[in-house]
Amino acid sequence: MPRKKPTSKSTDQNDFSAVGLAWELTGIIVIPLVCFLLLGNHLDNLFNSKPLYILIGLGASFAITTYAMIVKMTKFTTELGAMSGPVVRKKKRPAKKVKNKQSKPKK
Repeated sequence: MPRKKPTSKSTDQNDFSAVGLAWELTGIIVIPLVCFLLLGNHLDNLFNSKPLYILIGLGASFAITTYAMIVKMTKFTTELGAMSGPVVRKKKRPAKKVKNKQSKPKK
């Protein structure tokens, strides 16, 4: 049987954007990590200070990755909010007042 074409382009675009976002986030994490660890290993071999520059590279990649993820997710959530339209929130109901039942004094 021949394959059926998808009925809507929006689902294809959503799938494509989700895959694209996943690849971008993977790149944001992996590229700085690999680059700084290789640079740290090279500097450790050059200066004979084994764990120092690897740890510095790991810290630098963590800082850069964290900053890049915050920027990317901020842009993503802003775009997502713009696509979904205004957010309608329900009004909060006032809290119910509990009547204070006073017990009659016992005789």
